[in-house]
Amino acid sequence: MIKVLDACRSLGVRVREVTLPNPDEVLPFHMINLPTEAAAYHFEVFPGRLKEYPPVARETIEMAAGQFGYSYVQAQRKREEVKKRVTQLFREVDFILVPTLPVLAPMRDVEKVLVGGVERTVLLTMIRYTCLFDQTGHPALSFPVSAVAPGVGASVQVVGPHNRDGDVVAFAERDEAVLSLKIDYTVRV
Repeated sequence: MIKVLDACRSLGVRVREVTLPNPDEVLPFHMINLPTEAAAYHFEVFPGRLKEYPPVARETIEMAAGQFGYSYVQAQRKREEVKKRVTQLFREVDFILVPTLPVLAPMRDVEKVLVGGVERTVLLTMIRYTCLFDQTGHPALSFPVSAVAPGVGASVQVVGPHNRDGDVVAFAERDEAVLSLKIDYTVRV
């Protein structure tokens, strides 16, 4: 993360710290909204095809069956509250940079990982820093910032205000060009 912040500074960007909603606050309502909304979409657009889905997608949609209407309404209210908090930050900053993942990408057969001393499922780990912007609708783009080993890298998200997708892409391109990484995109298994 230090390299990407230094790259920003070299572009003349003033860097400052902001406070985002904690992932432990966002994940509970994300795990209500996402399955419920995914199920509503998929049952309307692809009725009767759930058995054709890959396991993770199917399991996510099936989670909606266990949701209560009042839980979804409460989750929507929490989403709006968090969305307002993040939107407010863009009165102070142009973009937000945050790691994409809290850990290096785990091997495919790993089911649990330690994050801050707490054992978490791979799914909840992989969405820990991205679910906030999935819920708020702010445009976010991830790009690699360092190569740790062949096929293993770290990335950062650039997040911008609503309706500024092009600016997010342009900023990420400028930052990525300054970093000028030679990344080996070989897939590790």
